[in-house]
Amino acid sequence: MSGRSKSILAAALIAAAPLIASSASAATITGFTGAYDMSNWTISTGGGSVNTSGAPNSIYLVEPNNAVGGATVSVTTTAASTGIFAFDWKVGGSDCGWATSYAIVGGASRGLASNCASGSYNAAVSAGDVIGFSIVTKDGIFGSNTLTISNFSAPQAPKLSAVPLPATGMMLLTGFGAMAGFRRKSKAKA
Repeated sequence: MSGRSKSILAAALIAAAPLIASSASAATITGFTGAYDMSNWTISTGGGSVNTSGAPNSIYLVEPNNAVGGATVSVTTTAASTGIFAFDWKVGGSDCGWATSYAIVGGASRGLASNCASGSYNAAVSAGDVIGFSIVTKDGIFGSNTLTISNFSAPQAPKLSAVPLPATGMMLLTGFGAMAGFRRKSKAKA
């Protein structure tokens, strides 16, 4: 392939780059919907419970009140894509100080609170990371605490958008035609 043919091919690829790049777009899912619908989560109650009746807007985890200390209630899934995992949280109940709540990111527990409190949390995640929430009882008596999760958002798997095939096809044909023409011209000179 001659230098001129390479230049034309490079120009055609550069011209097509915006079409190729725009064919995939990442987004964020807000609420427990789509890839993050509650049917896609693993729920472990550890003697407590998980109430999903508020989904897609919120869910709450209730620690057990009749279990030996260390019982864990958790809700986990995998990140659908790379991006930010974020939510608001609130811990309340009759036994504050006797339960610890966690965000689960990449399979690791990251402390939110060990008493009644509230806040917001966000962390970068990669596609396939285990994400979720948990509350762990310390005593299992004197009442239950609740971890409420709301304003949940997480990365959505990229969706391929439609590429205008007629325009792309015409551009490719034009590029190949130009390359064939230059190749014939260079063979004729040789």
